[in-house]
Amino acid sequence: MLSYFGPRAGADEVAMALNAQGAAIVKNVISRDTAEQIRGELEPWLPSAYLGQDAFAGLKTRRLGGLTVKSPTFANLLTKPLMLGVYDRLLQPHCSLYQLALTQAIEIGAGEPAQTLHRDDICYSINHIRSSRCSSHWPSRSSPKKAGRRASRLGVIGGDQTESPIPRRPFLR
Repeated sequence: MLSYFGPRAGADEVAMALNAQGAAIVKNVISRDTAEQIRGELEPWLPSAYLGQDAFAGLKTRRLGGLTVKSPTFANLLTKPLMLGVYDRLLQPHCSLYQLALTQAIEIGAGEPAQTLHRDDICYSINHIRSSRCSSHWPSRSSPKKAGRRASRLGVIGGDQTESPIPRRPFLR
């Protein structure tokens, strides 16, 4: 069962939940105004964003990378104390330095089915070392069920733990 936290959650408690369960949800981490600002900064880029090529990726779902240069507001989220604190606790025991590997906005197209909770490890052909990577997903709209609206689950912060109940997808070549 996933742990849910409020916006004042501490890095220690979120990191403990991630270590135990592989994922945690922190609700209301950013304001509606911040989400609207990010959407406004990314809107001009979305029409040319990559469309999914299979049912899992969504044939009507767009993915846009390079968010730190396209949205200064988004870039500021990356250094929130909760984010850095959680990442420090999960990653620093295993390395002296960690880095951001990917930023991506996902616009879920009208009529697309919901994805199941999953790890984003399909691009790796090796099993992960415990706490080798972390992912965070920020909300864009409050209702992912409404057709054509960008959405993510709540402010999900997920760790790739080897004992996680979150299923791995098989590696595809």
